[in-house]
Amino acid sequence: MDRPAEDADAFACDWLVGMTEKETGNARVGCGRYDWAFRRAPAFLASRLLITIESMVVLPPAATDEVMRWLGGLSYPWALPRQ
Repeated sequence: MDRPAEDADAFACDWLVGMTEKETGNARVGCGRYDWAFRRAPAFLASRLLITIESMVVLPPAATDEVMRWLGGLSYPWALPRQ
């Protein structure tokens, strides 16, 4: 939920995701942290990504519309933490 500086060698930011399970139809809402490392040469590319899942909530299919409506109201792709 943040942007790296253009010349960053490393970057960390929070993430938020919402999805549905194909098999059950359950809604999932999760959050966590990305820790990126970048290499400058030969091109500015990601060299490492550590994904930390802090929480993943599983909700019944009946909650899917409400969850997706809430997520759809957030600014995308860079939502503010207070949202």
